Amino acid sequence: MVDKDSYKSHRLCGSVSESRPASIVPVHRADTLSSLWVLLLYILVPRVRSAVPLVHNGFQEIASNWVEPDSPNSGFANWPDNLSGGIQLVPVHSHNDYVRRVPLFDALAVGCESVEADIWLQDNDLLVGHSEDSLKKERTLRSLYIDPLTRVLEQQNKGRPTAATATGVFDSSPSTSLILLIDMKSDGLAIWSVLSAQLEPLREKGLLTIHNGSALIPGPITVVGTGNTPFDLVLNMTTRDIFFDAPLTSLSLSIYNATNSYYASSSLGAAVGKTWFGRLSSMQLRTVEAQTQSARDVGLKPRYWDTPTWPIGWRNRIWSDLVTHGIGEGGFLNADDVVSASRWDWSWCSVLGVSVC
Repeated sequence: MVDKDSYKSHRLCGSVSESRPASIVPVHRADTLSSLWVLLLYILVPRVRSAVPLVHNGFQEIASNWVEPDSPNSGFANWPDNLSGGIQLVPVHSHNDYVRRVPLFDALAVGCESVEADIWLQDNDLLVGHSEDSLKKERTLRSLYIDPLTRVLEQQNKGRPTAATATGVFDSSPSTSLILLIDMKSDGLAIWSVLSAQLEPLREKGLLTIHNGSALIPGPITVVGTGNTPFDLVLNMTTRDIFFDAPLTSLSLSIYNATNSYYASSSLGAAVGKTWFGRLSSMQLRTVEAQTQSARDVGLKPRYWDTPTWPIGWRNRIWSDLVTHGIGEGGFLNADDVVSASRWDWSWCSVLGVSVC
């Protein structure tokens, strides 16, 4: 016999039925929940790729052995022969690339087609950093970007007789030009001549995209100026090899086009207003569609910066909306977490037709 008070107690816990004693009723709830968790993991795990890319290409090998430019062992010794094998390109812009553990190479290793360097003029050199008080004399545009890119392209083009046959950074798409976005933080007029001089190693080898006055001639590297870049100096170049980051919200002025600019950019907030809870409203989505189309109409690549970075679910939803409603058609996704941006499976938020984000 089952004690009446004990039986009532078990009924309240939901572990037995009224018609069967507690001692002979099998308990299935825990097993059912465990099975559901296993099923959910089985569905989700293949959809979410590893947060840390597997070491399988030369850029990752370089990154794993990289040291700061002021270190005794810095330099380009013992680079792997195969630099970019296995890399799949993604239209992702590595925002504030220089703050990564390894500038340039972390982004190249995951296939980013665009990287960014903020530069300041000090003592007739271009130092890289987000703020003036973060600058170090060893971290220069040359040491972090120009010299490494020159070395990469020299290795990629061994045995090629002319600049006309030069291949780009990535083996999987040799004709793709890597975008080097230069954000001029200090006086752009003062920076201009120094930057032009420092680009000479790439220029003299024919490795820069140029506009010669009548035609655009793609090269392995496309240099784009933003921030305090003086647009009038971009326009005044006879052979243009520094292009402009045009204002996405002012393209109706009709002075920006593919002969003088490359990107058309804006902060997301300035372009569409504040976003709430990681969602773009239907009106904001229509604005994104119109703005990105206006950029494509004049041959430019749309890009939104200052997008949410946290919470992760909100960030991913904004990314997905931007890609779906305009950036995915010839634009660039601006990202701080380039691993997630380049490796994320955007369909993971839907499981068996149910949104889980």
